[in-house]
Order: sequence, then C-alpha cells, then structure tokens
Amino acid sequence: MSAHAPMTDDSTPTDPYARARARWPGLDVSREAFEHHIALAAPADALHVEDLYLALACGRGDSAALEALEESVLSQIGGPLRSLTPTAEFAEEVRQRLRTRLLVGEQPTILKYRGRGPLVAWVNVSAIRLGLTLIEAQRRQQTREVGHWSAALLVADTGDPEVDACKRQNLEAFRAALTEACEALPERDRALLRMHFVDGLGIDRVSTIYGVHRATAARWIVKAKDALSAGARTRLSAALGVTDKEAETVARSLRSQIEFGLSQLLPEGP
Repeated sequence: MSAHAPMTDDSTPTDPYARARARWPGLDVSREAFEHHIALAAPADALHVEDLYLALACGRGDSAALEALEESVLSQIGGPLRSLTPTAEFAEEVRQRLRTRLLVGEQPTILKYRGRGPLVAWVNVSAIRLGLTLIEAQRRQQTREVGHWSAALLVADTGDPEVDACKRQNLEAFRAALTEACEALPERDRALLRMHFVDGLGIDRVSTIYGVHRATAARWIVKAKDALSAGARTRLSAALGVTDKEAETVARSLRSQIEFGLSQLLPEGP
C-alpha cells in the first residue's frame, strides 16, 4: 500500500484529495486548489470532502461538474419543495432560479459551501428559502414584474417614425399586449430573457448554467424572443381590429420595438 495514499479497512483513501478524485474522477481540480479551498472550511476529517470537491469544480465552471450537480443534487430538490407547493412546475421554477443563484457571478454562491454537511442538504435549504421567497414574491410582485418588462420595452423611441407613431397612438394596447405576452411565456423563457437581456449574461454563461451546448442556449433565447414577439403581435392585432395591411405595420412595430427595447435592457460594457 502506497504511503501517499493510505487506505481504510474498506479500501477507501483517507487522503481528502484522493477520496474526492475517487468519487469524481472526471472533474478537473488540482490538489493545490482543493487543499487551499478546504483550508477555509474545517478540519479535513470533519468535511464531506467529495461534496466540497464537486462544489469547487462547479464554482470554477467545470462542465462535467455542472452535469454531476444536476444529476446528483438539483434533481432531488423537488421532494422538499412539495411541502410548499406540490407541483412539478413550481419545483422547476425554483430549480432554474437556484441555478442562477448558485452558479452565476465572479464568486458563485456555491463556493460558500463549506462541507460541514451533505451538499444536497445545503442546497435543499437554499431551495426551501428560495421557494418561500418566490411564493411571497408571486403574491405581491407578479404583475409589477411583468409590468416592468412591458414598461422597459416601451420606454425609448426606436428611431422609426412609423413604428413610433403606431406605438404612441396605441400605447395602452402595446403595453397590454406585451404584458400579456410576457405572462404567457413559460418560466424558462422568461428566465432566459431576463438572464440574457436584463442581467447581461452571455450565451456561454447561459449555456453553462443550464448545462447545454452554447448553440442550444442561443436557440432557446431566439425561440423565447420570437415567442414574446408573436404573442404580443397576436394580442395587439386582435385588440386593434386591424386589416391585413395594417397588421403588417403592427407586426413590424412589435418586432422593432421588442428588438430595440431588449437591446436597451442590456447593461453597457466597461
């Protein structure tokens, strides 16, 4: 038996790094980085080192780690959330928001996990807190949040006189159409548009959060934007009772306004 990898009676390495590597052989974290990370936590023999290793790899953007987190941790949060709202849709919404909370930013929140308990338990606590917050927010802010989308999209002129004239003449109809179209989008579509256009996350970061190829993330965002445009166009045309010719102006107005409005929601770069 090697002196560098002592074993327990059940042939499990006692070296924390070796134990973590044995549990997650496909993840790319150096011994130096891992030992520095666990030094911030607690004595090594008191840690869930395999979970700590996974969390560190996720915080560093390792795609294999993100996939493992999805399969071994995030897939399990539905059970605890059933005590709040027993629907698959609610669990998926919490899961999507939890991905953003845990994995987005220069210092992702998942790096705050210190290994003192199982990672799945630590994440479940975050999920319950987020679920409670979401329930309260849905009661008080759903209309205001969707209203923010429509208001933000309508703020500035597009520079197209015909489009802007159409908007000014039918401002309330525009606002109602955009609000209803936003409300009708699936949660993932709203989350994608919010992350990409409001939070300014690039395609690569969005694809990392969802654990998909960047081409898939880009396709999802385009599809969400198209769904918003189509939904708003249908509602606005119906509200105005326009002719076929007028409907094309309405359609062009919506496309221009949504494209311009979403571009204005992007934060300016440094």
